[in-house]
Amino acid sequence: MAEGRNTGIPAILRSLKDNGSPKPIFKTDAARTYFTVTFQINKEFLEFLSLTLTFA
Repeated sequence: MAEGRNTGIPAILRSLKDNGSPKPIFKTDAARTYFTVTFQINKEFLEFLSLTLTFA
């Protein structure tokens, strides 16, 4: 499946920036036969999760 209008990745990057999340990590091979994307956890969410689990 491919997105033909080239709007998906820019929209994701904007949303991550608006959310204060780290940039994703893109990896591919030299022949560009595939790519993977790693989304890192927002530090504020980790703090919230830590507080939530502490008081649960």
